[in-house]
Amino acid sequence: MKPSALRVAYVGPVSLPHGGAASRRMLGIAQSLRAAGHEVLFGSGQMPREGTSEPLDFEGFPVHSLGERTAEHLPLLLKHLVYLGMGRRTRDWLEALDPPPDAVILYAGFAAYFARLLPWTRARGIPLIFDAVEWYEPSSMPGGALGPYRWSFELSARFFTVRCGNVVAISAYLRDHYAARGCNVVRVPPTLDVAALPPVAAPAERACLTIGFAGSPGHRNSFETLVESVATLAQRGRRIRLRVAGMTAERVLRTPALASRGLRRLPDFIEALGVLDHEQAMQRVRDCDFTVLMREVRRYSMAAFPTKVVESLACGTPVICNLTSDLGEHLVDGREALLCADFSAAALVETLERALLLSPETRYAMRLAARRRADEAFDFRRYTAALGGFLERAASRASRPVEP
Repeated sequence: MKPSALRVAYVGPVSLPHGGAASRRMLGIAQSLRAAGHEVLFGSGQMPREGTSEPLDFEGFPVHSLGERTAEHLPLLLKHLVYLGMGRRTRDWLEALDPPPDAVILYAGFAAYFARLLPWTRARGIPLIFDAVEWYEPSSMPGGALGPYRWSFELSARFFTVRCGNVVAISAYLRDHYAARGCNVVRVPPTLDVAALPPVAAPAERACLTIGFAGSPGHRNSFETLVESVATLAQRGRRIRLRVAGMTAERVLRTPALASRGLRRLPDFIEALGVLDHEQAMQRVRDCDFTVLMREVRRYSMAAFPTKVVESLACGTPVICNLTSDLGEHLVDGREALLCADFSAAALVETLERALLLSPETRYAMRLAARRRADEAFDFRRYTAALGGFLERAASRASRPVEP
């Protein structure tokens, strides 16, 4: 390490390296900090592997499995009650580090983590930084508006995050929210190593337009809008195919758009690939003509930033979507994306009709533009200076934390 380098412990209940979008978010931030000359080590809440206490390797970063997630097998309510004690093992691990960390980044705003880490870091003059990536809707949380998860999140978002005073915000919505409360904030969208991905290939010659969707349904209405739109076009005789990675055929069949049609097996215009690892899912996205992501314009979709869009662009696959979060800063209709007027199935059908009319030359130009946009806006190297400066400010503020 350089003499001026800082040792950063990046902690949270996320499983690493196989924690979905959360683990990839943490990796991108860590890669930027490493490029700025800092050391990063992960403290994951996952259970350690049997027979060894040695850290895992995650793209050159050590991952220490701290065993916070001991209640995954319990019923939902009991699990959340047990997790009121989360963060103790992480605090003890931080205490035992030699040399000690110069900064701690916390991913996932469980109040229990904050309650242990904030007093510990303050007592030692170490900055605590929160990686803010969501503002959940109560209806989407386990237990709903009155559940313990919702109140844990609200306590973290409205009180503990402001108390720690340092925030890496995934969107302008979160940046502005915490900057208005006096926090030291830097905005960093989802990032990845774009240069490490294969070069863009020309679109394949095939008889139909192939649309991709990767992941779980998330907010159900979004996936329902997509399936309804594709089914409508297929009934009109359009040559279109939806490829779904991350769900079984049985799960896709339960979508109301298909269930209402009385289907007992998937129609020919939908392909369900089942659960894939991340590398396999990225390859499937790369093989599609477009990916689609529709989101209602609500607080959750303005506060978050869809990792699926970033990864699709990095694969050279243009995106069809409506505008939420900060997507309007990065996507231009007809360049690397086709934009829907709104969240409705009618708007998506109209946009898919436009996609069906594009020539192979235009689609290839859009693929190149998608990859170029990913390199310009979402490669981790683009945020090295911003995160380095942010970390220095956090360290200088550690002795005078922000009060709410």
